[in-house]
Amino acid sequence: MDTVAEALTIIRNKCCCWSPRYILSDQSNIEAKSITKNFPSIVADEQKCQVLLCVVHIMRTWMQRIHEKKPQDIIIMAMHKRTKIGCESLIQDAINHCSVPSVQNYIKRNYAKNTEKWGLWACQHSPLLLQVTSMNSIESFHSELKKVTFSLYDLIGAVHGIVNIDCKKRSEAKSASFDFRIKKVSAYGVDDDILEEIQKFTFPFQQLIIKEACAVMNHLEKGKESGFEVYESRELFIEYVQTEQQKGAENHKIAVGELTKRMRDRYWHVEEMGDAERTQSFISMLEASVDPIILRFDYNSNGKT
Repeated sequence: MDTVAEALTIIRNKCCCWSPRYILSDQSNIEAKSITKNFPSIVADEQKCQVLLCVVHIMRTWMQRIHEKKPQDIIIMAMHKRTKIGCESLIQDAINHCSVPSVQNYIKRNYAKNTEKWGLWACQHSPLLLQVTSMNSIESFHSELKKVTFSLYDLIGAVHGIVNIDCKKRSEAKSASFDFRIKKVSAYGVDDDILEEIQKFTFPFQQLIIKEACAVMNHLEKGKESGFEVYESRELFIEYVQTEQQKGAENHKIAVGELTKRMRDRYWHVEEMGDAERTQSFISMLEASVDPIILRFDYNSNGKT
């Protein structure tokens, strides 16, 4: 415990502004006590630092300690329950289905009263916490160090290898962060106003929402809906029939949306390459192509030729 606590102390001294709200850990009492020691939360006028347990480590432990399939399945269901009450109810069901008293006591002692550490109900308020529930990325990092770097290099070479792997992981993290917070989804056939609202969400949520929106649009295009609009205030059913002009306008909108999507996809492809000069060249060429079209039709709309 002293080693882990001392390491956290050194990190806190070097990074004075580091005040995490959550720390993901495996099932280690030493790590949990070290975190509590270095992040005393309210006692030291700091925000509370909550320890979350890796779901992969938890499930491996259950498979080793809970041998009966029925209670094992029930307690795994409890982990994925969305409410605290539902989680606690399933834990009690798992205990009731255990035929071995020692296993019943094990569940009561280690998991019945700390569901906020391992139950996913405690993460429902945060999309990020729901996506990062295990330490697989860290385990992958350690595995690469042990199997590849340490076996090929001396001490100095190993240090260089660690630095290179760290840079690789940081680059992947930056790319994931860019996609999560900044990247915008594009789709044809969806109104710009609706698309603009969808793009206010993080990228994974944008993908989910746009998938549903496109599914609805395809459903309508195949004629699987009645085509009626219901005005509840008047209790009338009004059939909406498109004229040829409206159909033509809709086709034009889809074509423009497709062109816009192709431009956006190509831009993100260039942007993700990380070449600032190439990105600026793309933007300049796009402006040079689009500006004359905009100016021409601005003049036409004003009655000029």
